This record gives sequence, structure tokens and C-alpha cells, in this order.
Amino acid sequence: MGREFRPEEQRKVKQAIAYATPWSGLWYFLIPYRRLVVRNNIHRAFGSFLSDAEELQLVKAYYGHFVKLAWELFVEQHFVDWRKRFVPGILNMSYLTNALHQKKGALLLTAHTGNWEWGLIHAANHIAKETDSLTYVISRVIRPAWIRNWRIRRLSRKGVVVIENKAGSLRHVIHALRKGNVIVMTVDQHAGAAGSNSVRVPFFGEVTPTFATLAELALRTGTPVVPLCVYRDYESHEHEMAFYEPIEVMDAKATSRSGELEIDKVTALTALFNSSFEQMIIEHPEQWLWSHRRWRDQPDESSVQSREGCATAFDNDS
Repeated sequence: MGREFRPEEQRKVKQAIAYATPWSGLWYFLIPYRRLVVRNNIHRAFGSFLSDAEELQLVKAYYGHFVKLAWELFVEQHFVDWRKRFVPGILNMSYLTNALHQKKGALLLTAHTGNWEWGLIHAANHIAKETDSLTYVISRVIRPAWIRNWRIRRLSRKGVVVIENKAGSLRHVIHALRKGNVIVMTVDQHAGAAGSNSVRVPFFGEVTPTFATLAELALRTGTPVVPLCVYRDYESHEHEMAFYEPIEVMDAKATSRSGELEIDKVTALTALFNSSFEQMIIEHPEQWLWSHRRWRDQPDESSVQSREGCATAFDNDS
């Protein structure tokens, strides 16, 4: 059974359909990368209230955003004079500063929305200016090595410290938190390969493996968890970074007699994190990374072809 959407949530999702332009329709045809994955994911999330035509328009709006994202990353990297055009506004920074006053550091819960890469960089710069905290990001080990090394050097030059998710990384994370720093974690992707480091919780109404690392860390340390969403405001044509009210961590020392974390509390907190991701996506549905296989058990090919056939009638609308 899928997620139920309130009328205002449906309105926000449908509002994004208007962002599909003739250009985004062109990119939809020219960039076939994971096109069916994108369409399947959007259908699974919003198919309960979007028509086939509306789903297709939202898919096209996503491809338009994807091209803007690639262009901005290129410009930000190579054209210094253009960078100031992409500096985002900051909303509700007090949620983070108040959390840091607890002297436990802060965990930033964020998703792959908007231009998350340079949004992270600007967030780190702003945090350094407004507080005494440094920003760390937890990253998987990227392959090939030259891309990994380039990204680490790039982020380091911009004031972001990269902690790769490998043996011994937890010690570095806890040390950074004890010094009052900020840890950024994006755990909105599929965690099927994470083994014991994942739990199965709902995401848009479907139970799916989700990384439990953030919940385990918050429960062990009592560190406040502050959601952060990076997005493009299509009404003002500006970029924004919005902090949200901290998510309450249930029983900071949620351990059993054996010293292990109680799995039901890890699961419950991870489910709250997924709910936070859902709200970020609902508010800006064309700007999340729909090309990621968030649900690995994709529908059978017949359902894909059926929707693909229905969509061709609307392919020229934008």
C-alpha cells in the first residue's frame, strides 16, 4: 500500500509539473540515461494521484533540472565571475546554531536535491562564518581513484573535510562531533548492499532497505539531527538552503544490557529520517535524484512498456 498524500502535498507536487519547458522536453529525448528508472520511481512515489501525462511532465522537469545541475557544476568550477550568481540564500540558520549550543556538534540530514554538491560547499562556508564549527562530509570511497582524489581536493580547498566511509571512520566522526563540528550525511539512497548497517523502513509507502548509520550515530552520541534541503526556487530564480527543525532523537542512550543499540529505536528513528526526506522531495519533486534505483525491485517490463506507450501521446506537449 502506497503513501497517502494530503491535498496540500499533492498540490506541491503538481505545481512542479509547470516547470517542464520545451527545453526540458528536449533534454528528456536527448539524454536517455536511466529514463525508465526515473519514470518508474516517479510513478511509485506519486502514481496514486498523478495521471500518466502529469508523470511524464514531471519526468521532463527533472531532466531540465538535471541539465541545469550539470551546467552549474561546470560554470562553478571554471568561471569565477559566475560563481556569485549561484550563492544560495540561507533560511532558518537558527535551527543549526541552536543545536550547536548543546556542545555535542550537529548531524546534518540532507538529500540529493537541488545542486547538493556546491550547496554543501556554501553551507560549510556559511557555518564557518556564523559559528566556530568545521563541516565534515561522510562519503563512500569513489572509483576510479582520480575522480575520488579530485573531489577530495576540491572539497578540502572549499573548507569541507571528507571522511570516507571505511574502517576506522567512526572514530574520526565521533572525534569531530566532540569538538563541536558539523557532520553532513546523505542517506537517502538504496542500502541493499549495506548488510547489517541497514534497516527496512517505509519510503513513500514502500518498505525498502535504508542506511541506519545516521540513526545509530545520533542514538549513541545524543547529537542533534538537523535536516537541510538545497533547492532552486523557480519563482525567484534563486538558490536556497533551508534548515528545518531538529528531529527529536529518542533516548540518546538507547542501548540494551549488552551495550548494543536497540534495533526498534534505530528503525523508528530511521523511519523519521525517511519522512523528512519525503517532505524535501514533495516540496521540490523535480529536483531529487530520481535516476538512482531507490527501489531495487523494479516493476516488471510489461508495466514499464504500458506506461511508455501511454506516454508517447504526450511526448510533444513540451
